[in-house]
Amino acid sequence: MNDAQLLQEFRENKSHEAFSQLVSRHIGWIHAVARRRVGDEHLAHDVAQAVFLLLAERSDQIRNPHRLGAWLLKTTIFAANHAMREENRRRRRERVVAISHGEADMSAGQTQIFAKLALVETAVEKLDEADRSLISIRFYQGRSLADVGAELGISQDAARKRLERVIQHLRIRLTGRVEPADALPTLLASLTTINQLPYGGALPPVFALKTASLRAISISKGVSQMMMRDKLKKMAAVLVMTMVLGGGILLARGGEEPGESPPTAAASTDSPEREWTSSPYLAIVISKDGSKLTGYSKQTGQWAETDGKNFKIDDFVLTSGVAVCREGNTLLAFSYVTNTWDRIELPAGADTSIMDKPVVGDSDAAYAVRGAVFAYSPYTGTWVTLKVPDKEAVIPIIDENTVRATSDGKMYYFCLKTGKWSSGF
Repeated sequence: MNDAQLLQEFRENKSHEAFSQLVSRHIGWIHAVARRRVGDEHLAHDVAQAVFLLLAERSDQIRNPHRLGAWLLKTTIFAANHAMREENRRRRRERVVAISHGEADMSAGQTQIFAKLALVETAVEKLDEADRSLISIRFYQGRSLADVGAELGISQDAARKRLERVIQHLRIRLTGRVEPADALPTLLASLTTINQLPYGGALPPVFALKTASLRAISISKGVSQMMMRDKLKKMAAVLVMTMVLGGGILLARGGEEPGESPPTAAASTDSPEREWTSSPYLAIVISKDGSKLTGYSKQTGQWAETDGKNFKIDDFVLTSGVAVCREGNTLLAFSYVTNTWDRIELPAGADTSIMDKPVVGDSDAAYAVRGAVFAYSPYTGTWVTLKVPDKEAVIPIIDENTVRATSDGKMYYFCLKTGKWSSGF
């Protein structure tokens, strides 16, 4: 049985056997991730226990059982981060300075590898659920491409192509942080070896739910509260956006009597004829046929429409203040500051294989083809082109509020406030 089938069996029948198989299948890599992040064998033990407590408690809330690996990975990271915060508070209270077991036994080489893996893991955590599932099954669990395809319900060839795309996306995100660029596949592959623990396929008694440690229970409760807060925030955002976008269209039309039903065009954002997604400063609504795009700025309280062409909601990359996407040879972005859309056409015959999607930061975005780098600023609401020698494929680096690119030995910076490129040194 695959993960989805085991999870379904546990959901419906509370099968101890199904749950035990899930634990046996995933405990090794989950414990390894926790151990790398907390640096302590015993605390990692409690974190792993907490993850499975949360799985038992929240199994009905996992929307897509085929992406269980993605859920487990994100929950493990949440639990490890929460455990470290609690441990640091305890140490400050007790005025204890302790060297963790993991760190004490770690060689200089391991420390360097683990530091790089931490950067990779942070980037993996920010992937969408589907992409995170691929990385989890292939590398964290160390399974074959055939297994990846079987687990996700796709062919082995489709799994390979999707994995190549995800790795390229990670490479772009990590440019300038993990060098050289070809080190990323090696680092990901090393996870398979690092995550192997000597459990021998047997389920250690300490991981039985009935004998969970007090610290594991405390961690699981803390993470459960975090998840609940996140869910409430998302529900509140959906409610607000439904009221604002749905009601806003109705108000803009005017002349409607209170007792009249609103026209189809004024339907709320959950209408079957449109899809939407949002971030802290903006929202994007798109018609299912892709003909119309609506952007809403939470800062100005206004919305703006543009021709959608063939864009889909899944094409958009959103952070707190940026919404950008690429469709064919067109780059499109919405500014929550100027409340405008801006699109730019890539040069004819541009090599778009260099980047799959635009890279984004909290308040900036960039895209590259051979011979040019395009940067977007929500402050000016425009794309601006930096031309580089045609022989070069310059991958832009996103820093906090900055886009930078190196060409012919010279560094170029893109200023978000002015929306201009300038050469440095």
